[in-house]
Amino acid sequence: MKILIAGGSGLLGQALQMDLEDKGHEIRILSRSTPAKKGYFHWNPSEQHIDPNAFDSIDAVINLVGASISEGRWTAKRRKVLIESRVKSTQFLIQAIEQYAPKLAVYIGGAAVGIYQDTGEQAFDEQAPIGNDFMSTLAQQWEQAHQQIKRLSSTRMVIFRIGVVLTLNGGAYPVLKKNMILGIAPNFGKRVYYPIVHIDDVCTAFEWALSQKNATGIYNLCAPKPAHHLEVFKWISQTSWKPYIPIPVPKFALRIAMGEQSNIVTRSLRILPQRLLAEGFVFQYTDVKNVIKDLEQA
Repeated sequence: MKILIAGGSGLLGQALQMDLEDKGHEIRILSRSTPAKKGYFHWNPSEQHIDPNAFDSIDAVINLVGASISEGRWTAKRRKVLIESRVKSTQFLIQAIEQYAPKLAVYIGGAAVGIYQDTGEQAFDEQAPIGNDFMSTLAQQWEQAHQQIKRLSSTRMVIFRIGVVLTLNGGAYPVLKKNMILGIAPNFGKRVYYPIVHIDDVCTAFEWALSQKNATGIYNLCAPKPAHHLEVFKWISQTSWKPYIPIPVPKFALRIAMGEQSNIVTRSLRILPQRLLAEGFVFQYTDVKNVIKDLEQA
């Protein structure tokens, strides 16, 4: 397949590019910087510019655009960047698809499990209650932008609500492991679960969605067994031989220090990938123990 990736310079985009090219697909990347490599095409959503050659004979688009929610404080200016980098960029991309690739076969949009409200200790599937804070609202607006692809009747749409992707190459895992070097781990209480997922399973799920013609709609993309946040530190400790001490951290203290941004680490999301499992997708790494053992042995 000829696949165009928007957001290809990010952690997941780079991993997907390598994985899909290894599987024999032709990958094209939309880049905001001046392309210096073959297969890279310039675009600038804020200036409504895109290279139409990127869409020549493509079969699928994978949309992973969006500034990192964990970088920088959520000032009014930063919130605007977070929204526009997802919503306006996605709207512009879909307009370009309508103009240059109206017969596109598959559109896969990246989204976030942060759309859900705090689930506590209760496990939920794709029917989990939606939140109403900034993180949830941002995710809802992003998905609404993805949904505009439905204007093209021939295009199959898949939206992945992606969990906390663990990989050695960046993101959350190196930060979590850094705490272990100091021998400490924050303890937010017994009700906080993280929807972790190995980056290899994320890549495999995207490839599955490209090939499964009956796959459509919204899917949670996280390991079948959500991890209690202290389990993450437990298995980092056991696999890397680094002892640690759990230090109680009151949620209200982080709330005072970080505002709503503290929800990134204190919100419990005991989320299950029910639709993926029901439709036959097989996770290679089903729980936090297997994920971290693989990362530490890499």
